[in-house]
Amino acid sequence: MQAESKQFSELIGAFEASPLAFAILDSELHVVYTNKILSERYPDLQNPAKLYFLFKDIDKPSIQGYLKSERSYEFTCDLPDQKGAKITLNALFSEDEKFLGATALVSPKADGAGFFPVDEQSDYHLAVNREFRSRLTMMFASIYSIAREKDFEPGPKICEHINNINQNCFQLLRVSENLENILRLSDKNEKAFFKLVNFTDFVTKLVETVIKLDNKNRVPIEFCCSCGALPARIDLSRMEFAISNIILNSIKYTRDGNKIKITLSQVGDNALLSISDKGAGIPKDVLSKVGTPYFSYSHGEKFLAGFGIGLYLAKKYIASHAGAFSIQSEEGVGTTVTVSIPLDIEKKDGVVKEITFERPAVFEPWKKFSITAKQLSEVCYYPEI
Repeated sequence: MQAESKQFSELIGAFEASPLAFAILDSELHVVYTNKILSERYPDLQNPAKLYFLFKDIDKPSIQGYLKSERSYEFTCDLPDQKGAKITLNALFSEDEKFLGATALVSPKADGAGFFPVDEQSDYHLAVNREFRSRLTMMFASIYSIAREKDFEPGPKICEHINNINQNCFQLLRVSENLENILRLSDKNEKAFFKLVNFTDFVTKLVETVIKLDNKNRVPIEFCCSCGALPARIDLSRMEFAISNIILNSIKYTRDGNKIKITLSQVGDNALLSISDKGAGIPKDVLSKVGTPYFSYSHGEKFLAGFGIGLYLAKKYIASHAGAFSIQSEEGVGTTVTVSIPLDIEKKDGVVKEITFERPAVFEPWKKFSITAKQLSEVCYYPEI
């Protein structure tokens, strides 16, 4: 039971922030845990009791035997709003090879009805991408299990290799999520979820997290905020992605011995966020292309180009908030990116009404699998195991 609790808790840590729909089953194939994304994607399965019906008609003894010998098993089932969903089971074992249960990945049917774009090519890419991320999630769980193995005392070289695998897994996860995000933009059913938040607190939490990260370029980051509470209706995930990606590019392209300055202020009825660096700068003939999909640029001999997706998504997400995105740059001097977000300010007789914020939003950019951590994994020694 102790081994089961330990392994389950490690998996829950990996699955809780996973973009995939996961559940954990015990040795009797009873559902003991479902992650957040499963509940969000399948509202009718918001607790283990309701999810149980997915497994109630399968031949459990046969599945248990198959999992013990073959380690994995797949079958299809009908969800309340979609037929033919795929369930992928992967067996869990203790150190002494005792069968503990299984993880369950709940995937939509490949045709994407109700979730994904109608375009067949997008459906194919999304299906491949989800399978890719499913394997990455299991790799993370395996890495953490190895690192926490009892009596496992690796030398410096082994630790370096483990952390290198961890870092590269995060970078692959970032690329994978960026690809899925860009494919989702073509989905007319994909909607933003806006919430009234204190934008000052939101930006402060995000920037403080970035400052605490040990970036590989050793770039100091200065944060200046000259305003109080700023009420804004934002999609937390989209805005976190946009801001962290802009900061990523500043860290990535800045020069040795310089710093990044991030400033938040209020200008009229808008929040103004400015991110400036004394980096390599962008040539005039390239500047107009920055932010277009799949366009990337490498400076000098140092290859720093990516897939040309991050800034494109950042611009799109900011536009979805009726915001504005602008970039000014001079080669050899540096770059300044400015983001303007409209504030939710009500006035009566010229006087601003007092704001009552909604229930505090769950925004934890410091967590291991947060959007900020994944976006900055390319330039930061983070997250460590």
